[in-house]
Amino acid sequence: MRMDFRYGLSVAALCSVLLGGCGMDAEQQKVADHLQQSLNDQGLDYWQVEDIDINDSQQEKQGLATLTTYQVDATLELQKSLENLRYVDGDRKVVVTDTGVNEGKQVTLPATVQLTRLNDEEEAVVTFDASDLPTGITKSGFASQYNGWDVVAVGSDEHKAMLKKMRQEYQQREKALAAATEELARTQVQFQAVKAELAVLEKNAEQVGGLGEPMERASAEAADLKQQVDRQKAARDVLQKKRDRLGADIEKLKG
Repeated sequence: MRMDFRYGLSVAALCSVLLGGCGMDAEQQKVADHLQQSLNDQGLDYWQVEDIDINDSQQEKQGLATLTTYQVDATLELQKSLENLRYVDGDRKVVVTDTGVNEGKQVTLPATVQLTRLNDEEEAVVTFDASDLPTGITKSGFASQYNGWDVVAVGSDEHKAMLKKMRQEYQQREKALAAATEELARTQVQFQAVKAELAVLEKNAEQVGGLGEPMERASAEAADLKQQVDRQKAARDVLQKKRDRLGADIEKLKG
């Protein structure tokens, strides 16, 4: 996603902004200041502009204003480690993260900085593609986004304890699923047996008659067993979905 940001700074205020990159000349520093301001205003202040390479610059007059367009490669340094979201447990209000990019990482960010100067005022339009930056959120960002939740790092004691507990729960769900599957199988056998008995009674009734009462009992028993099969199958399917979902969560949690 390309980001365009427009703002104005007086020349005096611009010169008062202090950044890294002491080896930059005045023009590079001016461009770096505008880019840094754009990063800060877009919540990317954990990236600091360390250096600017100006690949191209074009200047033109627009009435009383002077328009200068810079195509640059900016060297950014990460001031805080970024973490990736590994797992979210809404029921327990727990967020599990793992380290994505460590503090001190440097990246190159292509950008366009367009400066419009009129008298002592400069207005800047800064454009860059945010996808050129590594993804992730700072610890403070997670804490703010998931206010009141526990933020657990992969590999920590809390993470290991959480994973152990979930594995134990998975084993319990496996046992419950196995028991439900076995119960369903028994009921299905009974149902098929009663259906077969009912079919024989119906066939004999056509030949000899007088089997109305046994047929009614068998038919009622078959209907009852069919309902049991349907209920037990639904319960078995719910248990299987819960087990599978927990298994998928465990895979996400593995460090």
